[in-house]
Amino acid sequence: SMDEAIEKIAEMPMEGAPGTVFHYSNAGLQIAGAILEKIGGAPFGELFITRIARPLGMRNTDFGRGPVALPAGGASSTPEDYMHFLEMIRDQGMYNGVRVLSERSVKEMEKNRIGPDVRIGYSPAGTAMGKVGYGYGEWVIGDAVSSPGLFGAFPWVDNSRGYCAFLMVFYLTSQGKQERDIELMRLVDGAFQE
Repeated sequence: SMDEAIEKIAEMPMEGAPGTVFHYSNAGLQIAGAILEKIGGAPFGELFITRIARPLGMRNTDFGRGPVALPAGGASSTPEDYMHFLEMIRDQGMYNGVRVLSERSVKEMEKNRIGPDVRIGYSPAGTAMGKVGYGYGEWVIGDAVSSPGLFGAFPWVDNSRGYCAFLMVFYLTSQGKQERDIELMRLVDGAFQE
């Protein structure tokens, strides 16, 4: 159950006081999912369907049918569905005239939480901290935000240019991935300037 998953996470050692250490992990997103269940009064997967997927027309996206939803990497989706989500983020929580997330929530998600006083406990291979930051569930890359997939999928929203994009690829290694992703963003930005 979600409660059992949280009990196991609670047994893990603390790496530092809240706000002083960044440790990229599934545990943080699992905790966020558990909090949403408590506040929303329903399982995470159900909350996602009713509050995000349905308003965005994401008909082919869910968190599976397992006993415990995995908010970090447990979703199954399509590029078309994912673009609806990115469009909503680009439009500060609005999608087709419907408010899905508050504008304030989107701004909080996109705020870099890794400052000079935050120690990096763990960051994925290929992530050059300093070039990128991390908000709530998304990487902050200058004026853009992204939540790249482990094996190559690269979605992003460029806030300064007002577009979103999604590249679906499959790599078995993450070596050099961040550099490829940033170069792709640069190429797309260049196409908009032409």
